[in-house]
Amino acid sequence: MFVGPHWYLPIIGNSRYLRNLARQCGGQYEAFAELTRRYSSPLISLKLGSEQVVVVTTYPLIKEIHTRSEFDARPDNYFLRLRTMGSRLGITCT
Repeated sequence: MFVGPHWYLPIIGNSRYLRNLARQCGGQYEAFAELTRRYSSPLISLKLGSEQVVVVTTYPLIKEIHTRSEFDARPDNYFLRLRTMGSRLGITCT
């Protein structure tokens, strides 16, 4: 089961919360580390815009996700197209 902030704003989700936490912590990766500590879980679930996003924060789980076929599909949505400037390149989109 995924844990993380269960409240979110309509349309923007947890985006504002994550941005503010990243500023407080000194970067987005530090914000994810703080959420990992806060919720005592290496899997964090966030709502970014209208999409549910899962963040994996430990090497063993990252390795497992990248080696199991059930995790091969990646979404093709506005958020990812905006983040990758219209291409489908990088770890997020492979």
